[in-house]
Amino acid sequence: MSQHAIQVIDKLYTQGEWTPGTLYSVTIPCLVGVAREIAWTSVYANTWRKPECFEELMPRTGYIEQKPDPERTGTAIKEEQHSPTQTETSMVGQERFFKWAPKLDKVVEDSMHAPIGTDAWAIQTGKTSITKLSANPT
Repeated sequence: MSQHAIQVIDKLYTQGEWTPGTLYSVTIPCLVGVAREIAWTSVYANTWRKPECFEELMPRTGYIEQKPDPERTGTAIKEEQHSPTQTETSMVGQERFFKWAPKLDKVVEDSMHAPIGTDAWAIQTGKTSITKLSANPT
C-alpha cells in the first residue's frame, strides 16, 4: 500500500497541474494485495436527494426548547409541553427537527452507473482516482 501511495504522489508531482486554487482528491480503493492502475478522473456529479439524506423526527409531547435568559450570557433550557392531540396541520410555523440519516445504498447504486472517466467509475473498477478540483469561492 505504501509503495502505491508513493507512485500516486510521484504521478501528482510530475503530471499534476499546479495552478493557484487547485487541489486534488485522491481515492484509493481498499483492496489488499492488488496492483492498481492510477486514473486521472473527473468528478462524478452525484448529489444527495432530500429523502435520501435526512429523516424527520416525529414531534413528541415534551421537547427541550432553548430560550434566552437575561441573567446569563448563555441560554436557559425550558421544558415545554404540547397537547398529545396536536396534528401535523396545527404544527405549521413550528420548528421541525431532522437527523442526518443517509441511505448509502442509493449513493452506491447510483455510482454503479457512473460514466467512464469519473472518480466513481474508477473506484468501481478498482482503480485509484486522481481528480482535479478547482476552488470556486463564489
